[in-house]
Parts: sequence; C-alpha cells; structure tokens
Amino acid sequence: YQLTWARIDSKFKQDLDQYFFQDCELAANTGNRYYKHLKQVIKHAQNEGLHTNTYFQHSDFVPPAESLVKVFLNEAELQKIADLDLDKNDRLRLVRDAFMVGCWTGLRFSDWHKVTTATIKGHVIRVIQTKTKKPVILPLAPEIEAIVQAYGSQGVNQISNQKLNDYIKEVALMAGICELFITSITRGGRLVTDQREKWQLVTSHTARRSFATNMYLRN
Repeated sequence: YQLTWARIDSKFKQDLDQYFFQDCELAANTGNRYYKHLKQVIKHAQNEGLHTNTYFQHSDFVPPAESLVKVFLNEAELQKIADLDLDKNDRLRLVRDAFMVGCWTGLRFSDWHKVTTATIKGHVIRVIQTKTKKPVILPLAPEIEAIVQAYGSQGVNQISNQKLNDYIKEVALMAGICELFITSITRGGRLVTDQREKWQLVTSHTARRSFATNMYLRN
C-alpha cells in the first residue's frame, strides 16, 4: 500500500515485524538495526516539519537487541597466529599481517592500512580515523614492529572486509584455534542454538575486541 507518514502506526509495525522476522527470517539484531535506521529517518522528517506523527517515539517501536556470543583471541592464541609459516601463501600471509595490526592497535578495519612507517614517529602511531575523521594517537606494540617495517610506507594491503572474514578463518584454523563455543541467536522468531569451533567465529572485528580485552586483562 502507499506509505505515508500518517500510516506509520501499530498496524504498520505489525506488518513490518511480520515481514522482517517471519517472511525474511531476519535475526533479532538485524531487525533491531533496520528499525533504528527507520526511526532516524522518521525523526529527521519530523524535525523538517514533514509530519507530526509521534508513534515512532513509543518505547517498543524498536525491538530489543539480544546479547550474542562474541569471541576474542587471547595473547597466546595471537602468538600461535603470528608464528604460522605463511611465506609460501601470500594470500593468507597478507591477511594474517593485517589482522595482527588490528589486534595490537585496536583500530577499526578501515584504518589498518594507515599504520605505516610514515605514520609512526618513534614508537607512536598517529592516524586520522576513517569513520570519525578524528585523530588518534597510540603506542606501537612490539608485536607488530616487524610487520610495519616489512610493509613500509604502503601499509598492509587493503582487502575487502568480506574476503578478510573468509580468509582469517582459514588462518585461525591453521593455528589450531578450535575451542568449542555454543551460540544462540533468534532468527524468524525462533531461538536457534548451534555449536561451533572458535575459528569459525573469527572476523575482522575480533581484532578490535581482542585488543580491548587483552589490554583490560593487562590492567
């Protein structure tokens, strides 16, 4: 039907819930993200004087997110990855090196390639973050000094996030990161429980989470 600002009501919410969680079988957190984006659009339109509908302000308009199991790699596991002999596999070596930069700087994936010999003075890294456009200053960890020197002023090669997420799982498997994890996720309104090995859950964001957790454990 033709959607207008006035028709964003409980019936619209019911229909959208049906579409997201039953027809498309979206995960609860995916639906939560889409609703947040929609709410921002509706609020912006209200601020522009395009409507006076306040239904989107109801506390239950955005469905709750659920807490998911998110893994991190401890320092011993990172050392296993660092110790892998990948000299004859350029594809995995480049991914491993880039991932290690993320694990020892805490930078987002979009900023890993900025850690170069040109952005390091002494033992301090200075980069402008891609997402926030703000500068960040952090120490150069000894664990990645050799990597930074090897890639020089070019930095670690850029690769798509999707490919890195695929390849870094291969690296983690080769390093024997095989601890079992039980994961649960709500999909299509049903709680789906699965058992996976840790290497299957490693992604680019695991690097940032590993940095934060390991630094916390170091006090």
